[in-house]
Amino acid sequence: MLRRREVKQEKKTKRIRKKEDYLESELKRRRRRKRKKREMKEGTECGKKETMKDEEEEEEGNEGGN
Repeated sequence: MLRRREVKQEKKTKRIRKKEDYLESELKRRRRRKRKKREMKEGTECGKKETMKDEEEEEEGNEGGN
């Protein structure tokens, strides 16, 4: 009788843990998607850095030509 209760309880906790893990991973996935969309709208930080470098190189080229 006691063993059955223990088994039931174990199954219950296992099911709950599994559900919590799923929800956690789903939340992370959603955050990642949102971040990716936001970066696509704004332009990625890496892309911004590259454009800044390009602009600096152009300015240096213009100064050297004067």
